[in-house]
Amino acid sequence: MTTQFTDPSLPAVAPGSAEWMTYMTASKVSAIMKHSVYDSYLSLWLKMAGQIPREDDTDITRRGHYLEPAVRAWFRDQHPDWQVTETGMWVHPDIPWAASTPDGIIHTPEGTELFEAKSSTLDGEWGEPFTDQVPPGYYDQAQWQMFTTGLRRVRLAVIKSYLEFAEYVIEYDVAHIELMLVKVNEFMASLEAGQRPSLDPLDGHAATYEAVKQLNPGIEDEDFEVSDEDAIRFLKSNAARKAAELVEQGAKSFIADLAGEAHYITWNGKKLFTRQSRGGGTPYLVASKNLPTIAEESETK
Repeated sequence: MTTQFTDPSLPAVAPGSAEWMTYMTASKVSAIMKHSVYDSYLSLWLKMAGQIPREDDTDITRRGHYLEPAVRAWFRDQHPDWQVTETGMWVHPDIPWAASTPDGIIHTPEGTELFEAKSSTLDGEWGEPFTDQVPPGYYDQAQWQMFTTGLRRVRLAVIKSYLEFAEYVIEYDVAHIELMLVKVNEFMASLEAGQRPSLDPLDGHAATYEAVKQLNPGIEDEDFEVSDEDAIRFLKSNAARKAAELVEQGAKSFIADLAGEAHYITWNGKKLFTRQSRGGGTPYLVASKNLPTIAEESETK
């Protein structure tokens, strides 16, 4: 297939490198929009400011690297007449710090599009294939890729928990881009000014706690007295967690009693629990990693 498309991208910058941290890339934007499972707003700011290091790859990120070739192969099989080529880093022509590194460029008879390959265990956050019903963080990434490249469609291919492949199509969303630009510009301005964002006391993101721990690596022989407001907030949340755990354990015990020796326990055809045993011991319930939500099940009633 012949195409007149000329790829203007630069050689890809290694993720996590000092140079990479100077760019606002697609994966970072999802943290600013508070949709990232990897970074919070504060943890991203501290990393880009050089105040804490970027952590090494995790099992989740390595899973994505290992499975990307399989997702690419599946997508090519679905569209044998299309050409999918690799690409580098694209930098917005007017904003030198705005960049993205798409997983590929798709050349079709109708034009040029972007390709993204994902692996996900969050099956409940994906809607019908060939729609744009993808997890919010991936939607942010796709929009930023289109903003920085000038292309106007992303084909996102994903492999889910049980080796299920699916394709999603995301079109350019002007209103979402405008919202992102407001938040990204605020973030970049605070970064340039060295004004660390204040910590939201309700920010429960795991990355925020990890970032705070890295900021304070030592132990000083001193006391710190917290305010009544801060102490009471923690004590109330701790009591609520313990109460919720008792309710959860009660509901689990009741279901275990009803299910007897059944291997799988389902609701509306979706798995809630699997009964397992270790070393021939007494079986116990293991909750599914992709539990259905009450809201999504109510919609099917």
